Amino acid sequence: METLANVNQKKKGINKIMLGAVAVGFLIIAGAVYLLSFQPTLEEQKAKMLEGALTPGNPDFEKLTKDILFTTDAENTTESPTGLGRIMMTVPATIANKSDKTITLLQVKVVVVNVNNEVVKEKDAIVVPGLQAKILPPNDEIKIVQTIDGFDPKADRAMVRWTVTAIKTE
Repeated sequence: METLANVNQKKKGINKIMLGAVAVGFLIIAGAVYLLSFQPTLEEQKAKMLEGALTPGNPDFEKLTKDILFTTDAENTTESPTGLGRIMMTVPATIANKSDKTITLLQVKVVVVNVNNEVVKEKDAIVVPGLQAKILPPNDEIKIVQTIDGFDPKADRAMVRWTVTAIKTE
């Protein structure tokens, strides 16, 4: 017979529903990690994109780079503080293709230098194809925006320079 004291006692033991939910959650996370392990790394993806691209040392590369012009939009370049006390720069620019070839991939190095022409920070970036255009036809231009972060707030950031490091054409 049940008494009032027995009704108010809590049952001891493992809650089977909670245990099942934890097991299902663990299986979902383990499955996601397993599937993501098959994805190529960012470096592998970048290497695949750059396969067959012209690089420095190739005569065609030297000829093409002379016809690719960068114009940094200094008026709209912004510097913002980050939560970690560093500075992040957003650098808009225009890339003009003055060659007779259609550019399908362009890798550039963005370099920020100080007044003594010393490198403060640099970043490699693949800018074509991008969100705005899949190709850069001859005598055409596209606008791009690159973000470089991790500057010391006291660092002198006098000028931005752009250098082509790889080109793919049609």
